[in-house]
Amino acid sequence: MNIAKNLLLGAALSLLAAGSALAQETALKIGFVNLEALTVESPQGRAANERISEMFAPRQREINAKQTRLGELSGNYERDRETMGTEQLRNAEREILALRREIQQEAQAFEEDLQLEQNNSQRDLGAVFLSHVRQVAEENEYDLVFSGGVVYFGDAVNITPQVLGALQETYSSEQQD
Repeated sequence: MNIAKNLLLGAALSLLAAGSALAQETALKIGFVNLEALTVESPQGRAANERISEMFAPRQREINAKQTRLGELSGNYERDRETMGTEQLRNAEREILALRREIQQEAQAFEEDLQLEQNNSQRDLGAVFLSHVRQVAEENEYDLVFSGGVVYFGDAVNITPQVLGALQETYSSEQQD
């Protein structure tokens, strides 16, 4: 087993060395783009986040109002339970339990719907970002552009500002149309 691991490690190191030598001979132009930064900083990303926030704000307010109501009911129950009759206690407990369940169900549905909408938005933004990354890479003659799984990148290879500029230009022109 160790022999196989050593052989694989040796092969990987050989490929890495050969790739490094090739990169030095051909002077590859390599770039990196931070897609998370584009999502946060681009006008398209901000617009998508605002749209989602506005879409889900009424449901969030409704859940918050029910949570406030639950707090009031629980407080009243705790304060008055010594003076309540058996029937009043049961009714109050049922009302609290029913409201608690309702809030849990609505909160779970809210989270699922929000996650779905965010995933759809990320997918749509990803397509827009990819086209702009390609545009910047082609215009600047990059041979290779990374976006994820990178442990370190320096400013010299970071093309995120260029892609962000292209996204801002596109957004501005779309807003003028």
